[in-house]
Amino acid sequence: MFDNYEGVRESFKLFAKELIWFFLADHVPSDVKDIFLYASRRSGSTLLMEVLACNKGMSYSDQPFGLHTITPWNLNLLPLAEYSQLIHLDKDEELLVENYVKGLLGGRIYANAPWRFWRYGLTIKTNRIVLKITDAKSIIEWLDGKFNPYTVVMTRHPIPQSLSVIRNGWDCTGKAFIRNDFFIKKYLNDDRLKFCNNIYKKGTKLQRHVLDWSLENMIMINKLKENNHWIYVSYERLVSSPDYVVNMLSKSLQLDDVDAMLDSLNKPSKSSKLKSNIGKTKKLCKQDKIDLLGKWKDKVSESEERSAMDILFELGIGLYKFGEFYPSMDSFEQPMVSLEK
Repeated sequence: MFDNYEGVRESFKLFAKELIWFFLADHVPSDVKDIFLYASRRSGSTLLMEVLACNKGMSYSDQPFGLHTITPWNLNLLPLAEYSQLIHLDKDEELLVENYVKGLLGGRIYANAPWRFWRYGLTIKTNRIVLKITDAKSIIEWLDGKFNPYTVVMTRHPIPQSLSVIRNGWDCTGKAFIRNDFFIKKYLNDDRLKFCNNIYKKGTKLQRHVLDWSLENMIMINKLKENNHWIYVSYERLVSSPDYVVNMLSKSLQLDDVDAMLDSLNKPSKSSKLKSNIGKTKKLCKQDKIDLLGKWKDKVSESEERSAMDILFELGIGLYKFGEFYPSMDSFEQPMVSLEK
């Protein structure tokens, strides 16, 4: 009986969203670029998406490529990818994704868009959109070339990100990469492939999820250096230097409402309802937030940390290193505008 009620409730909610999107939402694209935000799940991307979308005329699409979160109607518009990870597209798949994204940007397709306009102070009339992309990071260059958006790359240290995913009981996704011929040929030699298979077979839960993080982000991180028009933001820097990051994003992405963006940073994101964030959102002062960045150290021994970070080393990812909380900017030329701190 309860399961039946929940099913009816979710179906009605989905139907209500569709009615609001197609009959009330009014999206007319402007001549200012849209924003494609790339990040892993549980990396603070929902918070950053909401910070960007609080500007006048902005809307968002939360994980439009997530096969487990979009509507059945949208599911029919996308290639069916293993573990919902779009890694490499053939010509037919390129056409599907191109038409889908054109629909999102043009206001003809809605995927996990805002719908409680009365509750969150959002506007029905919009002219720009933020796509929060967690399942198509590997095709970042193709999307960048095809649609010429503002591209924002966000990362969070792989250990706290993995711990958060584990707490929420989510499955590993990285196996899709070690089964993909294109990815194997281009990014994994025999030794790396054997290493990855061994982690998924015999590694700890933390190691498996850190390997997920590494495989999902490998292409995106490797491409950062040669795409200096992309904007890089770490979760750690967003938390510890919010004024600096928000001002940088404002100048780089043509966003005017700095005050609203800073205010948005002090509000729990909609994903904070998940159990892994309960309690954390009560700590809103800057020092508390900085202290939270290193709390994962209390849950992971030094040997566990080293074995997890060795995975990044084995795969040639130098962005985060053992013993450090913050990303190492020596790994690439950080594409940030010059600002006074």
